Amino acid sequence: DLPASTSKDVSQGIFWYRIAHGGKAFEKDTDVKSVANVRSGQILLGYVDTAFLMCYTIGLFISGYIADRVNLRMFLFIGMMGSGLSLVALGMSYEASVHSMSYFIAFNMIGGFFQSIGWPSVVTIMASWFGHGNRGLVMGIWNAHTSIGNILGSIITAAAIEQGLHSEDWPLGFALPGFIMCIMAVVVYAFIIPYPKDAGILVSNPNRNRVNASADDSYHTLDDGTETHIQQTGGLLEIFKTFRTALSIPGLIPFAFCLAFSKMCAYSLLYWGPNFLSHVGFSAADAGYLCSFFDIGGIFGAILAGFLADRTGAHASVAFGFLFLSVPLLVYYYNESVAAGTNKEANIWLMIMIGFFINAPYALITTAVSADLGSHESVKDNHQVLATVTGIIDGTGSLGAVVQGVVIGNMSTSSWKSVFEFLMLAEFLAALMIVPLVWKDTRRISIRN
Repeated sequence: DLPASTSKDVSQGIFWYRIAHGGKAFEKDTDVKSVANVRSGQILLGYVDTAFLMCYTIGLFISGYIADRVNLRMFLFIGMMGSGLSLVALGMSYEASVHSMSYFIAFNMIGGFFQSIGWPSVVTIMASWFGHGNRGLVMGIWNAHTSIGNILGSIITAAAIEQGLHSEDWPLGFALPGFIMCIMAVVVYAFIIPYPKDAGILVSNPNRNRVNASADDSYHTLDDGTETHIQQTGGLLEIFKTFRTALSIPGLIPFAFCLAFSKMCAYSLLYWGPNFLSHVGFSAADAGYLCSFFDIGGIFGAILAGFLADRTGAHASVAFGFLFLSVPLLVYYYNESVAAGTNKEANIWLMIMIGFFINAPYALITTAVSADLGSHESVKDNHQVLATVTGIIDGTGSLGAVVQGVVIGNMSTSSWKSVFEFLMLAEFLAALMIVPLVWKDTRRISIRN
């Protein structure tokens, strides 16, 4: 059993996690506050985050496969509603006097599975509406919703906690985002249009050989306008064939492993940035505020990366450039943050800078690259792989996020310098994974010119 939370625990633990990454809406610091009197809280938090991320990672592979075969409107509704209800259940633990760590781990794991439904589904929907020509820029702008959700998550959670007597209302920090998720699930179900055909719009070859499916999960319309009934056969053989087809797409495996290291770094800064800033000397509230600028920088980085990818057609080279530059910038960020101390203005610009370069390749790979690979000409005979490809790439990437939970949780207790050296290594390895693709980009561009 774990001790109950106190107002002192709350004031020490307001490192707000975020609301939306396609629905990630629980409060990281509440995991700490619920067990705030337990020794080595950062290590414990790392294990809790790892449990959540492990389920989210496994869920991505499963959800991607399912999303290619079901009504996406209903699938998203289920994912959002389940995510919201899992948050509400966490918030109810206080009133129910639940102080067992297993309770929080269990509902974080449940939430991880439900939240994994979101990303493969929404990328598939976006890919069905936007073709290859301007997909990078469009998805770069669209991807800003993740950073905006992160910022709103900090604001909403903070406001919810402050509503309580003596700032003790941490359960509302769970429940309010949960209720918002449930409401938005209904809105999404009522208004989202998964495919142009559902709105009576004929799109000329938006994804090359990609199927333009209707909301009816049994019928799909091919690019030539003819209708065909696709057998919804189950079994392990079909699953194996689908994943084998997806994994055979040129470039998928290098990009997937690149994302694993890139996401490891991005999630480390997302999860542990407030802890580092508190180590520098900021209050918990100021640390949460400053970390919002990491997301603001990420918005502009994602847009620029998408624009450059559209202009050059060299997705790997664009991602490599951002990853390569981020290595020395991590050194610069650490040294300058320590030197600046509690200077807010300096830390704001540092956060924007590091968010710009760290989030850009991560956003590019999880959006435009995933959509392009899922509609690659090599899979023209298999029309049900776009969401599967997205799930494989983001699922592999999330393995990096799983690792960082345990590694950073342990390393941060002894040396933050070691943490940033680890992040530099992660970014270097991410760049290394796509070097062969960069070489192919270079040869293709030189031949074209």
